[in-house]
Amino acid sequence: MTSLYIGCMAVALCAQTPEYGYDVASIKPSGMGTNNSRIGPGPQGGMRAQNVTTLQLLTFAYDVRDYQFVNVPGWAKSDRFDVSFTPDTPEAAPDAAMGREKMEGLFNRQRLRTRAVLRDRFGLVVVSESREMPVYGLTLAKGGHKLKKTETESDGPRMQNNGTQLTGLSVYLSMLTNSLASIIGRPVVNETGLDGPFDFKMAWTAENDPAGGASIFTAIQEQLGLKLESRKGPVAVFVIEKMQKPSEN
Repeated sequence: MTSLYIGCMAVALCAQTPEYGYDVASIKPSGMGTNNSRIGPGPQGGMRAQNVTTLQLLTFAYDVRDYQFVNVPGWAKSDRFDVSFTPDTPEAAPDAAMGREKMEGLFNRQRLRTRAVLRDRFGLVVVSESREMPVYGLTLAKGGHKLKKTETESDGPRMQNNGTQLTGLSVYLSMLTNSLASIIGRPVVNETGLDGPFDFKMAWTAENDPAGGASIFTAIQEQLGLKLESRKGPVAVFVIEKMQKPSEN
C-alpha cells in the first residue's frame, strides 16, 4: 500500500538546526510593478530569490505546498523580497551535465540553507504535526499512461505552467505531482509506479471560462492516461509559532 504521508515526521521540530547553513545573506524589499517570481542559482554556488513572498520561501525550504502551513501572518503572503545567500561550503552551479542524484542533493542542501536564513533573519520557529486531510492519489487510467519517455538529452528537467497548460521536458513524476498539487490545492501522491523522465503537454479550460471545455481532471485522464482519485490521508502541516519581518541589509 502506498503511503499518503507527505512531509517530515509528525511532532518533530523542523528547521531549528539545519545541517547546512550560509556564509552571507542579503534581504531587501523587492521593487514594485511585477508579480513575477524566481528562485534559482546565486553567487558562489548559493541561491538567489527575486520578488518572492516569505510564504514562497517557506514552501521552497520545506518542499511542500502553501496550504500545509498554519498561522501564516498576512505580510508573509503579500510583502515581497529579494533574498540571496552564499553557501557555508562551496557548491558547484547546476548545469546540464549534473545527474539527477547530484541535482537533487544540491537542491536539498539549498533548502536547508534557506531554512537557516528563515530561522536567523525571519525569527522562524515552526513545528510539524500530522493532520488528516483530503488528498489525491495519481493512478493509471484504463489503457495505461500516454507520457512520452524522454529519448534525447536536455539541459535538465523543465516544467512550465501558464495557468491552463502544463508542459514538461525530462520531467519525473515527483515534479508532476508537485505541480498538480499547486494547481489543484491539494496534496497529490504518485501511485502510478512510474518515475521518468518523461515529456508531455497537457491543456485544460479554466473553471470560470464561459466557453467550457475539458477540466484539468478530464485533461489528466484523456491526455496523460492518468487519473486523480480523491481520498483522505495523513499530511504533514507546519504550524508557525513565531515569525517576524526581516531587517533589510
